[in-house]
Amino acid sequence: MSTTNQKVNNYVSERVNEQILMYEDYIVEVFEPQLSTRILDVVDGRQTLFEELYRFIDQQEIHSLFYVFDHQGELLLTNSYAQNPYDIEYKFLSGIFRQMDANNEQVVMRVNKQQLSNNLRTLYSIGKSIMVDEEVIGYLVFDIIESQLNFLIQENPVDILVITDRYQNSIISTDTTVLNPIAKFEPEIEDERYTTSIRNQRHYIHVNNVANQRIKVYTLSSMQFLNSLFYTGLAVQLFVVILSIIVLFSIADRFSNKNTQSLDELLNAIDEVKQGNLNVNLDIQTYDEFNKVSVYFNEMLSNVKSLIAENNELNTRNNLSEIKQLESQFNPHFLFNALESLKYLIRMNTQEAEKFTLSLARLLRYSIEFGQQFVTLEKDIKYIRDYLKISQFRHGKRLSFDIDVSEQSKEAIIPKLMIQPLIENSLNHGYTQQDMKIEIISKVEDNQLIISVIDNGIGFNKERLQEINDLLNSEHNESEHIGLYNVHRRIMLQYGKQYGLRIDSIKNQTTKIDIILPFQSKEEKK
Repeated sequence: MSTTNQKVNNYVSERVNEQILMYEDYIVEVFEPQLSTRILDVVDGRQTLFEELYRFIDQQEIHSLFYVFDHQGELLLTNSYAQNPYDIEYKFLSGIFRQMDANNEQVVMRVNKQQLSNNLRTLYSIGKSIMVDEEVIGYLVFDIIESQLNFLIQENPVDILVITDRYQNSIISTDTTVLNPIAKFEPEIEDERYTTSIRNQRHYIHVNNVANQRIKVYTLSSMQFLNSLFYTGLAVQLFVVILSIIVLFSIADRFSNKNTQSLDELLNAIDEVKQGNLNVNLDIQTYDEFNKVSVYFNEMLSNVKSLIAENNELNTRNNLSEIKQLESQFNPHFLFNALESLKYLIRMNTQEAEKFTLSLARLLRYSIEFGQQFVTLEKDIKYIRDYLKISQFRHGKRLSFDIDVSEQSKEAIIPKLMIQPLIENSLNHGYTQQDMKIEIISKVEDNQLIISVIDNGIGFNKERLQEINDLLNSEHNESEHIGLYNVHRRIMLQYGKQYGLRIDSIKNQTTKIDIILPFQSKEEKK
């Protein structure tokens, strides 16, 4: 079985290596020398360029989507009918565009997962800057389609197959539960036996480095299943030995044609089992030893098939995955209450209802905006104002707010909608019958961005404050403070354990929550 594991790995590795290098060679050796003039030729050249790209992809085993951009990142050509995943602000700050700019003379590759529609998803990008006289005039990007890789990795006789980049970032896997929380696959391999432990079970593991050491292909086979097959095989061999002895004694005692026919049937059935056919049914109606042997033979095969079925079911159950999303989302109650407020505003004040609707529309569009994970603090604060204004329509004059953002911190890059869950927490858990004021203050100290959300709500006593701080540092959360926990976990996974939330509170007076991030401006992000 370990040999089968290695053969499967070699087959998949060979196919992946061939296809990735085919794309790389096409860009460097065949296509790139002709590309610059065709981009400059707006009409005929681009039509010819589109046809050549389309023809090349159609000839590959693993298909992709192609994108051709000008030097400003504007899309010129593509074979995709879905939304352009690169039509985002700050595309040059990170990802494939940043790599192509930093390595103008090289073909760059990276994990780049994009959900383009319900049934279209891409996993891996291959791209290069297009140069004329040492000047970038555009970019060419191929995005590998997930379903194409699935055809290659499915239906293989191994338990788990994982493909990663050189840094163990998962590109695709037949079992996502073997990945760590940041989607990496980092098994501990015992070199002397080529084994590893997955979910407390030993597995044979084989790994190949392909595409010039930029991609790794892992295949794993459960040793528990192999051990079961070993003992089953041992039982079959023992049965064959016993059966052979019985057959020899029967041949010595009886030479009739009927017994010879029974022996032939038995030997043929044994040969079928050796060939891997476990659906053989031996029917010998001689009412002697051969009849008993046929009954035992059929019972043994039935037990073997049951054992294999049980092992397959166990393997299937172990392959179930659970994905935990940590990104903040609007509370459905907030949207419900906002729509209720809008209903009454429409009746009482149509002008205010119009302002309310515009604020709600901007906020919802911003929350579901595709592909934009990082924004400037100034932009995020703009939509936080909309959120607070909508909340004011509901609470009236009892809710006020004040926002003080320093000039230096306005250009800081932060994860989108990082502040909104903290304000929602203040309104849900700190609000009383008294007037509430929420303050948002940002500043930069010691190359750190500190964003403070302060309210004058009911606060926490020391014991409750300690429980919340303990919760933030735990691996699992089953409490009501989902928003605080998700924000803290996102920050730690993105920037490291030295960053996150810091909470101070005085019972019945105030609560202050500090978001601590590394300070990165737009220029530094580049």
